[in-house]
Amino acid sequence: MKQTKNTCCGKCGMKEMHNKEHECNMKSLQWFKNKINHVIYRDDNKCPCKDCKIITKKGLVVFDMQHAEYLFEIQNDLGVEGIRLNYRSKK
Repeated sequence: MKQTKNTCCGKCGMKEMHNKEHECNMKSLQWFKNKINHVIYRDDNKCPCKDCKIITKKGLVVFDMQHAEYLFEIQNDLGVEGIRLNYRSKK
């Protein structure tokens, strides 16, 4: 898929261009909704706080629709800042 200036690859809905054109690891809102009541994992974002360290090690459960929407939004917000969380189903 050809990208134009200031647009994403189209998979994640971000409005900003990704640093690496073909390496969009952003998950869709539907992906997060499908993971409600399941454990998901993410890459180490190098945050030194206790919560991030635990989530990186043990994963987190997507509790409900509101939590799924929050995870989708924070993934995109941090992605714009260059922090790729790379959520996934397997550790």
